[in-house]
Amino acid sequence: MSSSPSKQTLTPRATSGKSLNIVLQALRANDLLQNRKYNEAKELCDHLINAKTWPLEKMSVRVLLLNVRGHALQMQGLLDPAIADYQQVRQIDPNNLLAIECLADIYKTVNKLDLAKECYDQIIAIDPEKSFLNYGKRGELLLRQNDSKESIADLEMALSLQPENASTLHNAAIAYLAQKNYEQALICCEKLLHLNPKSGVAFSQQAKAKIGLGKRVEAMDDLTRALEYNHDPDNATRRLRMLLCIENKEDETAVADCDMILKSKPNDRQVLFFKAIALGRLEKYSDAEETFELALKHSTTGAQKAEIYYNMSLRYTKSGDTAAALRYVDLAIQEDKNTVLARNNRAFILTHIGRAAEGLADIEKAVKSDQKSANTLSTRGCVYYHLNRLEEAKKDFDQALAWDPEIGEAHYFRGCILRKMGLTAEAAADLKRAEELNFKFPIYSTLGRPSFE
Repeated sequence: MSSSPSKQTLTPRATSGKSLNIVLQALRANDLLQNRKYNEAKELCDHLINAKTWPLEKMSVRVLLLNVRGHALQMQGLLDPAIADYQQVRQIDPNNLLAIECLADIYKTVNKLDLAKECYDQIIAIDPEKSFLNYGKRGELLLRQNDSKESIADLEMALSLQPENASTLHNAAIAYLAQKNYEQALICCEKLLHLNPKSGVAFSQQAKAKIGLGKRVEAMDDLTRALEYNHDPDNATRRLRMLLCIENKEDETAVADCDMILKSKPNDRQVLFFKAIALGRLEKYSDAEETFELALKHSTTGAQKAEIYYNMSLRYTKSGDTAAALRYVDLAIQEDKNTVLARNNRAFILTHIGRAAEGLADIEKAVKSDQKSANTLSTRGCVYYHLNRLEEAKKDFDQALAWDPEIGEAHYFRGCILRKMGLTAEAAADLKRAEELNFKFPIYSTLGRPSFE
């Protein structure tokens, strides 16, 4: 809220006892406003503005009264009449900064952002050197209009005039994050934390910047600190930490975060889905299946249902129940025929139970849909290998390992191919790497067990 009118806005030059009395009454109205006696201030202004006896040529007095009454109305939430008073002031004095600032505040409050921006444009044009606060406000306004690029220009100007303004640093961090300028966002967050080492919002924003910079471990620490300082509007911080925990396979913490979010949003499909994944990795299969069923209940699209069925198929794939795994992966493909992951998994299962020819159609469709996936190419290489199409298999393994050298399956089967080709040294190197990566056949596989000799 803009500051209220002050006595310094008026320097009365009395020409008569009557006009002096009006000036003093106007200043008294201003005093009532300063003391938050808004209704009394408004009533006195009403009386003076509507009086027929006071000299209307005293426009400075009229401006003060309109500003005082406008502010009193504004503070009581009567925004339309307040706007009318401020507009009257602008008709008398088009560059009256107080009226324009108050109008900008009201327009922001009622979400008339274009009108608010026009006010800030005028304020800055009138007095650019003393407008650090208004540069900051206009920058915040542009941010609300999703114009982060233009917002940054204003916020940087505000910071050049007042480098340690916490509100401006906060908004600048948001704008930089929107522009994916994570280095500058991090600098703003570090400055905020220097000003307030217990700022939860700064830790939360700093975590986002670090995620953008690939510093996920540090980001996890920042999110934990943000939660310690109770910064978690709408569970946004906890949700972000939950996603990082899922990614890092910190499943106990992920489940705990999911439970906290579900207390306020018990039907959140995404949270139920990730909780089920974490439970499955913790080998709490019964709880995982129950949670997947809840997530499925709140899924509305075929793609969402396919994602859940695919993950349920993974749960049974890992436990060795191939019949259940195939049942769920079939359901996933029925819901979304373009699902790469489900087709990949079905081809993988079929190959390992001796039905590679059936798996070939699935993996060909998966590769066609996602030609840059190292895992999908590795699975096709495995299918080709078990169909004795060794040259094609080796080509897929070569490309998969060029994209991701950490795929144990690709090293193992390429090693087998190289051994068949008589390239014993190269084969030994691949087989050794597969062992280092802890490659193991699935427990249900009928293809035998890996040999690294």
